Amino acid sequence: MPVTVTSQPSMAMPGQVIGPPMRLPAVLLCTQGERFCGKHWTANSRGELVELLAERREHEDRCQGGLILGTA
Repeated sequence: MPVTVTSQPSMAMPGQVIGPPMRLPAVLLCTQGERFCGKHWTANSRGELVELLAERREHEDRCQGGLILGTA
C-alpha cells in the first residue's frame, strides 16, 4: 500500500493514506483521556490491523481514560 508524505495533510484526497507505514506486529494503545485505561490490542496482519483500529476507535468513543467513578 503506497504512503504519501506531505506537509499539508489537509490537501489529501479522501481515502489517501498519510503518514509512515505501521509495522507488524503492531501494538495499539487506547489514546483517550489523560490517563491510560490499560486497554491494548495486538495486530499480527494487515486485515487484523484494520479491524483493531476500528475497534480501538469504538472503544475510545466510550472510554473515560482510566477514570474511576464512585457513587455516594
